[in-house]
This record gives sequence, C-alpha cells and structure tokens, in this order.
Amino acid sequence: MSVNGDPVATQSNIREVKRGIAMAAALQTPVIEPGKDNAVRVSAAGIMGRSGISAGYARRLTDGLSVDVEAATEDTFSDGAVRGGVNYSF
Repeated sequence: MSVNGDPVATQSNIREVKRGIAMAAALQTPVIEPGKDNAVRVSAAGIMGRSGISAGYARRLTDGLSVDVEAATEDTFSDGAVRGGVNYSF
C-alpha cells in the first residue's frame, strides 16, 4: 500500500505514526503520595523501533483537588506533545 503511489511517503507516514504512539505511551500522570503535595515523574516507552520520553509534574491544591502537566518528545526530538489535567477526588 502506498500514498498516491509513493512507497517512500508511506514509510515516512508509518515512522511518524510510530513516533506519535511512542510519545503517547510515555505520557503518565505523576502520582501524589498520601500526605505529600507534589510529584514528579519521568517516563519512557518504546514501540516498533521508536522511543518516547516524557516528564510530568503534579501538585495537590486541596485534599480533593490536584493539577498535573506533562510533556513528551520522541527519539529525534523533532515532535512533541503536552497535556494537562485537573483531578478531583470525592
């Protein structure tokens, strides 16, 4: 299978998808331990010859509310992904 008959474009698209999957797999929300207010996490993932790395930070704002942010890149450092969240426990 090729994109517009170009097998090189197809291989390039497959590599790009693999990099995206590796970055997504590396994204992990840091877990804040009971009694603590901050957490940092560094993660790595690999899939089909591609690697992703990420770093994240989480902060407890109140007993039931925390925020987190993570950033990831892939093995060539040419693409990146970021995410953030608000966690509410009840």
